[in-house]
Amino acid sequence: MNKKIFCSFLLFSSALLVAQPIAVKSFISRGGYFSINYPGNWELNAQLVPGIYFQVFSPKESPNDQFRESLNIVIEDLNGKQVSEQQYIEATKKNLLFNVKDYHLQKVGETMMGSYKAYEIIYSGKLNMYNLKFRAVISIFEKRAFVATYSSDIISYDKFYPEITKIINSIRLLRVPVQSVKPDSIKVPKPGAAKPKTQVKK
Repeated sequence: MNKKIFCSFLLFSSALLVAQPIAVKSFISRGGYFSINYPGNWELNAQLVPGIYFQVFSPKESPNDQFRESLNIVIEDLNGKQVSEQQYIEATKKNLLFNVKDYHLQKVGETMMGSYKAYEIIYSGKLNMYNLKFRAVISIFEKRAFVATYSSDIISYDKFYPEITKIINSIRLLRVPVQSVKPDSIKVPKPGAAKPKTQVKK
């Protein structure tokens, strides 16, 4: 085979390998409260953690990656609580002051969680020894608050933001009788909670 043709063939083959899309995985929460899709190269936390119904971690950016970006979803049962959506948002903002050191609110506004009206709170602060940036997306549906929180180090926040947006946009909230909600929901979603042992490496 002509050397030039052979080299062109190798380049073409390499391009095909690079262009292969990453498989998408589907997940349905325990209790059947929502379904969600996420990239197959992200790591699903299979541990059953009270209050956390879904949690995935980004691929390591390098062998020395010290903090893997994550998205977790918690659910709070609002049945019997006289609280409006705006009141819930304000209460969440106040509670973040106690969960994140050097808390700095950057943005609050309307957004979407899949096809559902939602609110987002973007903020930064220190968690353990890491300077992090967060995006919490909150939607009230069927007397429950669904809170999806993206946790990232400040440098990598924009890099993973498009993938996080796709994951959040894939959420489908499902109708489940309020009486069947398990009593493990929590009042305040704690960013970066319940990380597996592989979360921090150095």
